[in-house]
Amino acid sequence: MMKNIKKMNFKNKRVFIRCDFNVPLHNGKITSDLRIRQSLETIKFVLKQKPKQIVIGTHLGRPNGYDEKLSLGSVAQRLAFYLKKTVYLHANVLAPIESDNKIVLLENLRFWKDEKKGSVPFAKVLAQHADIYINDAFGVAHRKDSSVFALAKLFKQKTYGFLVAKELKEVSLKHPKPIVLLFGAAKLKDKIPLLKHLLPSVDKVLLGGGVTFTFLKALDIEVGKSLVDDSLVAEAKKLLKKYPKKIIFPVDFASCFPSAIKLSLAERKKKVSIVDIDKIPKSKACYDIGPKSVKLF
Repeated sequence: MMKNIKKMNFKNKRVFIRCDFNVPLHNGKITSDLRIRQSLETIKFVLKQKPKQIVIGTHLGRPNGYDEKLSLGSVAQRLAFYLKKTVYLHANVLAPIESDNKIVLLENLRFWKDEKKGSVPFAKVLAQHADIYINDAFGVAHRKDSSVFALAKLFKQKTYGFLVAKELKEVSLKHPKPIVLLFGAAKLKDKIPLLKHLLPSVDKVLLGGGVTFTFLKALDIEVGKSLVDDSLVAEAKKLLKKYPKKIIFPVDFASCFPSAIKLSLAERKKKVSIVDIDKIPKSKACYDIGPKSVKLF
């Protein structure tokens, strides 16, 4: 059981903070730094207590070994901008960290294959960098990555950050009724346990993102080349049968050929067309809701 972060003492301690700085990039530049800003409260809270050192771990993208395009250099610079302090990028997480460096960002943890494998030996190497562990990476808190699952088990002193605390409060559903759940994600497999947990307690679920198309396929609606998890179509049918009036679909989508997703945002917009839910072309994929759906929601 993790203590509340407000009850922890970080003075003169080395603190490892697992963040989720998996920010979107285009040509090496950050297009949205929301995920960095979301963990600033936790980092600043620890800094105020004058720790000996803060070591931050995160992943970026899905590299297969070292990939210069997915290095965290731009993330370190953006974090330094917000903190108004120097942030050192530590290239080799297996090597010792200079004790004089107050704030250290470890290079992309997924450059090491052991991270995704949930390796305990890899976690033990990371654990050498700190005395206290903080999980503020809500976006990957459900994964068994080494820095999330195995690493937390190695610390007697551990807690969760303000971002995780905020999200846990939200999913506790201690809110006035009616409650509307905006459910948008790329992969349904990761999120369906959460959806099944929340469905009995909410009044409506507004579908968006890639998860929509598995549900559409469950209704035998043409989805073209859109993302579908075939292994969950049967499960989607069960949920639609059980909660027929709760799950609300978009009525139109932004559609384009799958090849267009590799283009820049400006170029991609030229290729996008808006299609109604019953007119999705077999040759195209849908990626986002359309203007009618925005108005409906």
